[in-house]
Amino acid sequence: MEPHPNPRGFGDTSPGGLGVHQVGGAPPWVRLETHPLCPDCRVPMQFLASIDSGLTSFERLPWKGPLFGFWCDACSVSWTRRQLAS
Repeated sequence: MEPHPNPRGFGDTSPGGLGVHQVGGAPPWVRLETHPLCPDCRVPMQFLASIDSGLTSFERLPWKGPLFGFWCDACSVSWTRRQLAS
């Protein structure tokens, strides 16, 4: 993976009413979190994507809050976190 060219880490504005999804860049945390470390090698994990629970072009996704996905390439370990608004 390469560093995201957008320093904010966000893509274009999504159409009104739809969830905000993102691939790469900086995690768009709802609340600031500590960055996850790989449970095997203890190195900070690479942010892969966030998937919002909002409405998609097909239907509303069946959970609340965005999911954040991380990956450790060296250990082939993934980590997923769901975060709810305070």
